[in-house]
Amino acid sequence: MLYPYANTIPGLTAAIKRLRASFPGAVTVAYLKRSGIAPQNERYIISVLRFLGLMDDEGHPQPTAQAAFSKHKDSEFAAEFGPMVRAAYQGLFDDHSDAAWQLSKDDLITFFRAADQTSLIIGQRQAATFQALRQLAGHEQPTDTKPAAPAPAERRRRPAPKDATKRRVTPVAEGEESDERPKRESARPKLHIDIQIHIAADATKDQIEQVFASMAKHLYNAEEPSGDG
Repeated sequence: MLYPYANTIPGLTAAIKRLRASFPGAVTVAYLKRSGIAPQNERYIISVLRFLGLMDDEGHPQPTAQAAFSKHKDSEFAAEFGPMVRAAYQGLFDDHSDAAWQLSKDDLITFFRAADQTSLIIGQRQAATFQALRQLAGHEQPTDTKPAAPAPAERRRRPAPKDATKRRVTPVAEGEESDERPKRESARPKLHIDIQIHIAADATKDQIEQVFASMAKHLYNAEEPSGDG
């Protein structure tokens, strides 16, 4: 495989940060374990550090690496670390020149998979490793932006009736009786009235008929609506 990768990017950045603080006489798996860096992934970190030319096969630091990692300011470190990254990824820079610093993750995956004939997951890890290294070299990560999806059109809401409390009235054809009156009348209380009539024994027939006529007028006919509008 031409391009190694780190299984844990935080572990890779932690290892480089530790070496900037103090570059030991030998960077080995045992050293990373003692430092608690990238547990169970130490060998992946070692392979990346060796790929960058920071140390030899036995883990001893190269003079150029010691000089670069002794820089305290991030800008000074990046100025010397960047050429190391570029030299290690020469094939990538041969194809894309300085634009390689700004390639998107998808473009990097395409390059690494084609170069090493690797699977998607390995290509993703190789791309993520380079992205971490170029950021340490002072190159900001490009933003992989996608056009925002248009907001869904707001659903039109049917306007609520102006007066929701109004009772619906069913139109009645001419000549038909509306059922509104029976509903109103059915709501009226039913009354039962007992009336006792005392008629004098000497009352005439006309007087008796007047009594019953008055009852019919004031009691029975009172329940029927008047025909005057």
